[in-house]
Amino acid sequence: IFTFGGSTMWGSGARDEGTIPSLLAKELCKGKLKVKVINFGESGYVSTQEIFRLQLELRKGNTPDIVVFYDGFNEVYASFQNRQAGLPQNIVHRQQEFNLKNKFYPFGLTPHFNEILERVARKLLKENYPPLDNTLVKETSRVYTGNLNLVVALADEYHFQPFFYWQPTIFTKKVKSVEEQQITWGSYMSESFLKVTKEVLSSSDVQGLTTVFDEHPETIYVDWSHISEAGNALIAQKMARDIKLYLEQQK
Repeated sequence: IFTFGGSTMWGSGARDEGTIPSLLAKELCKGKLKVKVINFGESGYVSTQEIFRLQLELRKGNTPDIVVFYDGFNEVYASFQNRQAGLPQNIVHRQQEFNLKNKFYPFGLTPHFNEILERVARKLLKENYPPLDNTLVKETSRVYTGNLNLVVALADEYHFQPFFYWQPTIFTKKVKSVEEQQITWGSYMSESFLKVTKEVLSSSDVQGLTTVFDEHPETIYVDWSHISEAGNALIAQKMARDIKLYLEQQK
């Protein structure tokens, strides 16, 4: 089983045994299944980058039986940050770094001077990006669902079963704990995520997990999108149930 996603799949804020892939393996082994779960999650990754990694593994002959994608927040944030869909996060840094050593900086300013100014400005301006307009909402959804179609085509060719999940965020939790209420987030990002979520769930076969914590008023989130190990366990349990059902149907 290959698992792909951003830092939430990689396991930020959790011990190795408390990540979603580790807990998924534990849940499946309870059912007497012999599984090997490989965590390909990477901080900041969007689905396009995840598909590149999957293709590289397939090219090497490393073919899985099952592939799990867990996305959402990074897809929206990349569009929110870049004002364009389909790009990875922080693309402006790559542009700034290109041919850096040959650039001239007058007055002895460092190459990162503009970046420093930008960081100061972001601290002063809480809402530093406007919400996604309807065109960018639809384009973000189109890019993501297009990536899903690419994975389905690869699955048909290489004979593996994909599972797609749209992750929950602090924006979608119905009842927040006292600690979660202290987590600050921009209303523009919240608005953008909710709009893209609605568009994605209405136009693709991805399974939405945005309500998975509705019956859990206790603290789950440590920030906008990263969750506790207890939260990871709930996500892993859902994925394990789906995988077990699929395997039962294959018998």
